[in-house]
Amino acid sequence: MQITLLTGKISKIKSKFGFNLEVKTSLKAKRISLKIDAKKKLPVVTLPKFCTANYAIDFIERHLDWIDESLNKIPEKVIFNHGDQISIMGQIYEVNHCPDARAGVWLEDGKVNISGGAEFLNSRLKNFIKKVAKNELSKLARQKAKDINCYVNNIVVKDTKTRWGSCSTKSNINFSWRIVLAPSIVIDYLISHEVCHLIHHNHSKEFWAELDNLAIDMKTGKEWLKESGNGLFSYF
Repeated sequence: MQITLLTGKISKIKSKFGFNLEVKTSLKAKRISLKIDAKKKLPVVTLPKFCTANYAIDFIERHLDWIDESLNKIPEKVIFNHGDQISIMGQIYEVNHCPDARAGVWLEDGKVNISGGAEFLNSRLKNFIKKVAKNELSKLARQKAKDINCYVNNIVVKDTKTRWGSCSTKSNINFSWRIVLAPSIVIDYLISHEVCHLIHHNHSKEFWAELDNLAIDMKTGKEWLKESGNGLFSYF
């Protein structure tokens, strides 16, 4: 009975609007919330247990402009192609497809070379970049942690599309692999940001002061991510 009523409420909400909309409920939610799923390119509304359909509809209608603006900001899907110029750990490389080669993916003379069929170019290059991200980000993060007398337990590179990194209370750090496509000053900023969370598990004045000391150029890195970072999430 509860499932039927819940399904009916969600159906009523979704049928009110002429666009795709994901509506879900959460027993833990204390208030209605709205976010954009960049991967699916649709708004997601989370309802608390006793939220009515009419209240949810009114809430969504009041945020239609925000939804429209946010969806328009989502970059179009981008894949790697022969001839592209890309940055890997701050160095510019030309994507070079080598269909007759049998050497996987390798860097040489300012080019990132990819062997095999053209249909595998994007996936092979992406996997290569993920390996570079794991190796280089791990090395740099551990060195940064050492600089402030801290220890990183584990470092994981993920395929996240909504956040660049995170640091847990267990001293585990996660990074999005796409950050290695950013300029080196930005990579340094993000690594420094997450490493500083080993000491400060918040964004207090003390955190920002620590970060300003650790990062090469905190202001530039932070501003670049804010203004241009979203474009890197378009790489799939």
